[in-house]
Amino acid sequence: MVVAGDNVGNTQLMMYEGKQIFNCRLHKQKVTHAEFSPREEWLLCTSSTDQTVQFWDVRMMKDRKSSLYILKHEKGINSAYFSGTDGCRLLTTDQGNQVRVYRAPDWVLERKISHPHRFFQHITPIKATWHPLQDLAVIGRYPDPKFPGYHDGELRSIDILDVETGDLVTSLSDPSSSGLVCVNKFNRRGDVLASGMGVHILLWTRKEEVSERQKSLLPAMKSYLDNSNHSNQSSRRPRQPKSKETKTKEKTNTKTDKEKLKLKMKNSKKKND
Repeated sequence: MVVAGDNVGNTQLMMYEGKQIFNCRLHKQKVTHAEFSPREEWLLCTSSTDQTVQFWDVRMMKDRKSSLYILKHEKGINSAYFSGTDGCRLLTTDQGNQVRVYRAPDWVLERKISHPHRFFQHITPIKATWHPLQDLAVIGRYPDPKFPGYHDGELRSIDILDVETGDLVTSLSDPSSSGLVCVNKFNRRGDVLASGMGVHILLWTRKEEVSERQKSLLPAMKSYLDNSNHSNQSSRRPRQPKSKETKTKEKTNTKTDKEKLKLKMKNSKKKND
């Protein structure tokens, strides 16, 4: 089953072949995110710019009154992701400066994390996403002069947050790419991070892995360089001078060829006479 939302608040459920099985305006404004729980296949979560995140049981979903839970926010919502570790937490990102963590089964607010990622209409909304194996969240930073702790020259970094404490674990930035990173996603093993920035995609991995890969490539690189050097030396090797015997043989052959040519011309002249 596939779920999709639109700009006016409608939510659609479709089969993989495209057949629509449900369509209703569940939110008052744009649906920004919709996903199924990895723990309960019938549980659907939707977020909207109407400042709410709502839960639905797709087996009994009929209209807006079918909502199981409503999580109200102070700003519009960019996203709402179930945790990858157990599906018992929900990570929401608003269009202000808040990241929130809710916990099942009653989806009570567990933590509010202040973070600068304010909304601007001409950029892709910034969304916090989960690490697949740990209680960490990754989100792009949009420095805000009004945000506490702001300083001149603050980087548009990628921040890793500990959702248990709300603390910043580490930040990632690339000096050659100073754009705003709006989308981040870990692979399933959690050892590679893909970041979307305008027309660029950045891939991040641990230094230890990069070092190991470089070591594994060294033998192949050494072999290639050795073969290349051997080939260059062969092409630059000076030609050996011809021996006296070879020169004498060439002269003899040349003399014989000249004599044969003269004989042919002489015989041709006799025939003409």
